[in-house]
Amino acid sequence: MEETGTYAFVQPGADFTQIQPLDQETTITYINHFVIQTASFLNKFASTTEQKMQQISIKIQNLKTLIMILEAKLDSIAGIDTETAPQMPAAPPPPQEVIENSETPNSIEENAAPPPPPPPPEPQGPIVDPAYLPFLRHLKVGVHPMAVKQEILRDGLDPSVILDDENKPIINITDAIASIMSFSE
Repeated sequence: MEETGTYAFVQPGADFTQIQPLDQETTITYINHFVIQTASFLNKFASTTEQKMQQISIKIQNLKTLIMILEAKLDSIAGIDTETAPQMPAAPPPPQEVIENSETPNSIEENAAPPPPPPPPEPQGPIVDPAYLPFLRHLKVGVHPMAVKQEILRDGLDPSVILDDENKPIINITDAIASIMSFSE
């Protein structure tokens, strides 16, 4: 049951010793065509990706420039740096002691101790490292917390100081900015 067709070796049970080999020139032509097409594809793919990466790099540089300009504008706004906390009414001065003595008024003033200086005002919010001030400002003006977290990580700081696991601020941003500003003065 010998077949004389060109594809006789496809049949099951074919004796490969009896089948003629493929033409070497045809095989080499197919291999060369495959190599040329593959190299052409890879070169085109590499140049396309390089162009796209260059465009993305330019866009990233533009964004960095815009962020720096925005930070400079935010720094120039006086209301963001120092927000006034609600002022507590000052405590009335303590009543002065009346000394019933027959001394002259000048001697009473000399014996009275000067009033103690008022205690220094306590910071309104949690004390945060001043290195976090730009990130707090970003959060205050509405920058997405994930973007702020990435900036914090990029600068080598710990984002858990101002953001929780769900990337929500764990501190009152206004109070934190006020405490940093009062601490730095």
